[in-house]
Amino acid sequence: MPLYVFSAATTTPVFPRTEKSWPRSQTMITLQPDQARATGSSASPRQYSNLEEYPPMALAPKHLRADNVKRFDDAAAAWEEKPQRVALARKVAEAIRQAIPLAPAMRVLEYGCGTGMVARTISPHVAAIVAVDTSPGMLEVLGRKAAEEGITNIETRVHDLTRHPLPVENFDLVLSSMTLHHIPEIEPLLHRFFAALKPGGYLAVADLITEDGSFHEDNSGVAHHGINPDTVRDILARNGGQDIGVQEIHTIEKPGENSAMRRYPIFLAWCRKA
Repeated sequence: MPLYVFSAATTTPVFPRTEKSWPRSQTMITLQPDQARATGSSASPRQYSNLEEYPPMALAPKHLRADNVKRFDDAAAAWEEKPQRVALARKVAEAIRQAIPLAPAMRVLEYGCGTGMVARTISPHVAAIVAVDTSPGMLEVLGRKAAEEGITNIETRVHDLTRHPLPVENFDLVLSSMTLHHIPEIEPLLHRFFAALKPGGYLAVADLITEDGSFHEDNSGVAHHGINPDTVRDILARNGGQDIGVQEIHTIEKPGENSAMRRYPIFLAWCRKA
């Protein structure tokens, strides 16, 4: 269930610089597009100080963000019916396992998790996964599939990291797959990923390599027609990433003009936080 910590004077979630978890005793909310509904605990919300400084992020207009959430909510039930999506998730999970030394004690955050195909695949190899998405519909499917598969170490949370940061130095691995191309400015988001990592933690992001705009049938909610892997490499380096790696890990094929097959390569970039 999504969990946010609110100050007494504002409805904006705030988090401490040194907080290591979202306390269970705090107010629990469900976040819809640009609104929150508080439920659950009657404990007084805490107000934190010494907050992490985050760079500002360019946001899509409010109505477009809401439309994007609705689009993914509507698509959630049938999301895994496309074999290409399932194959991609398996390739991403496999590439992460090869690039990063997963360990039984690891606490993992996946941002933009969708129905959790990557999270569910790596769940046997880590201690806990916090699966985060802006779409409640996607997370509902994730929760149902995890229960059907007997997975007990994945927790789902509705959260928009482009609008509100996370507790810092809280995770051993932050990962994201096929999310960056929906984000207007990717460097501030990657900076927030770094902030959420413990020292020595790992970051892994997978996405579509720059293409001509033909990958999506509907480009609504698409901020970039793919991502240049060199751009991601440079951002990781600027944010202090070490042992940076970038690799093409998969190719999606789709019919183009005259039924000719088009090839869309996918990359994985990863690094370690100093």
